[in-house]
Amino acid sequence: MSKNILISGATGMVGSRLVTKLNEKGFSVSVISRSGKSASDDLQGVEGFASWDDENAIIDLIEKADSIVHLSGENVMSQRWNEEHKQNIYNS
Repeated sequence: MSKNILISGATGMVGSRLVTKLNEKGFSVSVISRSGKSASDDLQGVEGFASWDDENAIIDLIEKADSIVHLSGENVMSQRWNEEHKQNIYNS
């Protein structure tokens, strides 16, 4: 039986590569995303999806997970680091 890994931020640069590598190694991967439908279209080999606004689906994925990798948050490379952007990074 493979380990179940839950990833938030799986559609980002690091997360999407992590999903691919975990699938290659035989892990079962589930994803929490701002848009479960978008993530399901973008990511291959993912067994479970939940959007952040579906608390019951998130709880279900957490209960089934052996490990959780949290990668979601403000994109640190999306713009220059002004005070507002730094605060958004900190808050995320």
